[in-house]
Amino acid sequence: MWSHPDHLARAFRKLHRQFGHASKQKLIATIKAVYPDEDHTVLDKVGAAFSCATCAKFQRDGPHPVASLPKIAEFNVTVGIDIFYIKKVKVLHVIDMFTKFCRLAVVESTKSEEVVQSFTSAGRAFLEGQPTSDLIWVLSSITKSFLVCEM
Repeated sequence: MWSHPDHLARAFRKLHRQFGHASKQKLIATIKAVYPDEDHTVLDKVGAAFSCATCAKFQRDGPHPVASLPKIAEFNVTVGIDIFYIKKVKVLHVIDMFTKFCRLAVVESTKSEEVVQSFTSAGRAFLEGQPTSDLIWVLSSITKSFLVCEM
């Protein structure tokens, strides 16, 4: 039945379009299931050589990497701060975004002035060392506590 590869290639292209641009692997598996007694070497060759311009044009992008290198390349320049509770005790969490080194401190209230004062008096000491640049970036969650604060 498949003695002429040109006829098989035309049929393969027609089936590919009729099945909504099915993938080569699915189409080959379907044809093999329908014709289990045939010699499949010609089909495998036709399937390997087959290409569709429409499928190539509209193919999906490959998977994006799950991990990436840090965009911050220096210790103690960008730090993140947040407040969370442990059994009704307010805890200030300070983390260096480059090394992921973190420290915790108990704070009395979540008022922005007091959090900033706790951070400036002890926050940099948490990270044990002064930033190498004059500017230190502080990242925080957008909460009521951190909306209005000056450092």
